[in-house]
Amino acid sequence: MTTLPHLNYSNIIDADGHILEPLDVWEKYIDPKFRERTIRVRLDSEGCEYLEFDGRPSRFFNLKTFTLLGGMGRSADDLLADLKDKTYMEAAPFGSMYPKERV
Repeated sequence: MTTLPHLNYSNIIDADGHILEPLDVWEKYIDPKFRERTIRVRLDSEGCEYLEFDGRPSRFFNLKTFTLLGGMGRSADDLLADLKDKTYMEAAPFGSMYPKERV
């Protein structure tokens, strides 16, 4: 049996970590001819956020579950706890959207 020496993770950058898009990224950077059809975050009549694709609510994606993809170094339970009373932007883990924060 092989044993590994103690690993120090303090200088490791996860080059395969998922990122989360800021809310305005699609409208800002998509080709103008497609802007009306782009992905958007909207609020329903109860004030809950949802994803809209081509002017219609998504039937497949829950917006807040995307924040789980950007969670580095936190357990799924901790990330789920953040989803309860926060918006997508509020629940997004630090460093999940902006490169300078991530590095």
